[in-house]
Amino acid sequence: CLPETKTFVKLIEVEKTPDELAERIEAEIEKYVPMPIEEIYYDWQVISDLPDKQLVLIGAAPKNIVNQYTSLLSEAKLSLIALEIEPIAIARGLLKEESYRFKEEKNNNYGIIDIGARRASMSVYSKNTVLFSLSMPISGEKITEDIAGVLDIEIEPAEKAKIICGLDDNKAKGVIKKIISGMIAELIEKIKEAVEFYNTHFPDRGPINKIFLCGGGANIKNIDKLIGAAVGIDTNMGD
Repeated sequence: CLPETKTFVKLIEVEKTPDELAERIEAEIEKYVPMPIEEIYYDWQVISDLPDKQLVLIGAAPKNIVNQYTSLLSEAKLSLIALEIEPIAIARGLLKEESYRFKEEKNNNYGIIDIGARRASMSVYSKNTVLFSLSMPISGEKITEDIAGVLDIEIEPAEKAKIICGLDDNKAKGVIKKIISGMIAELIEKIKEAVEFYNTHFPDRGPINKIFLCGGGANIKNIDKLIGAAVGIDTNMGD
């Protein structure tokens, strides 16, 4: 699984022409991926075949990043079957629509926010595909460090305070909430921007129905309630 911050994933529209689809996609990738095409590995999948165009999901990763993974696995005597971009792997892990047992029509749209130890990201999934992903200004470690610094305590009790007290006004007299509220407010603004981008660029797909949180930072008490209230979208912990 290749890290979201080092990769690119996006749903693009490709007009139908007599040219080979692979050639058209290569030309389109250069518009969306901020790296020379000779410096990346890429793959693509047709999501929808319309009368005058095709919707194609493209994924790309820098060769130098991918080569580090392949070299490491080769030295470990492991056989590599596939490399996958992180938002797609997360969507498959969290969404019932991605199960092979799911037989209903895929009509729902989701925001998925992964708050990891060192970084966070948000991706938007709509009707059986990831549309786009972006990095978010928060990390579990940074929150813990802020709590430890302000309260002058060790990292381990600061981590416990983050999870147990979190954004609850009634825990520790709201001290922990006050410490981390600025970072959470910045996160919420970025979520709103992502939702606005989705609504502007994909209006025909309908609104985002639900936001799922995952990653260790999602365990902060009441973070789901705060995001849901601020953004106006039902927000839950991912299962």
